[in-house]
Amino acid sequence: MAPSLTGHIASEDGGVEKPALALLGELGWAHLNLMKETPGPANPTGRTSFKQTHLPARLYAALKSLNPLHPPEALNLAEIELTRDRSAMLPIAANREVHRFLDLIENFLLFEEARGGLRKVVAKYHQVLGVNRAIEAVDHITDNRGRLGVFWHTQGSGKSLSMAMFAEKVLRRKGGNFSFVIVTDRTELDDQIAATFAAVGALTKGVN
Repeated sequence: MAPSLTGHIASEDGGVEKPALALLGELGWAHLNLMKETPGPANPTGRTSFKQTHLPARLYAALKSLNPLHPPEALNLAEIELTRDRSAMLPIAANREVHRFLDLIENFLLFEEARGGLRKVVAKYHQVLGVNRAIEAVDHITDNRGRLGVFWHTQGSGKSLSMAMFAEKVLRRKGGNFSFVIVTDRTELDDQIAATFAAVGALTKGVN
């Protein structure tokens, strides 16, 4: 064991792993010691081989939690697509393919309080492309002199949801303390946009 910066002998277990596990526990994460894991049909993780780099049981449970109305066949197809062999692909291409899917789950999947209860909203292609292009412009906001471009929508194509997805992704992915100002030309649009932001959980204060 190497001496720490203070000159005291510190183990990786006590100085890194246990504090990290404690922090993850405070954030609601769970951990499992797999030192004695035995692959096979009775394995609670679902792994039948150490060649599997994921935990099938945990992955399936997560997919089911996110998609409670989908049949098992659809969940199995999603698991197969997420974990299929990409070793023949260039690493950058394989990562891009997986990251694109994870980007959809993290940033373009909303749950909206609507009539009849909670409904899941998945972004349309123009919303994904437009929001991500706007995010790229945020990265070059100084060069762009504060201009992010024009994100054009037709009537009924989800302008309010695109704004919510953009704002949420900026706050989630970019550092800093951003404020968002939305300017409309009609009072009813103010109410509509505020109600949409509140319905998808993008507002921390009540809407009057």
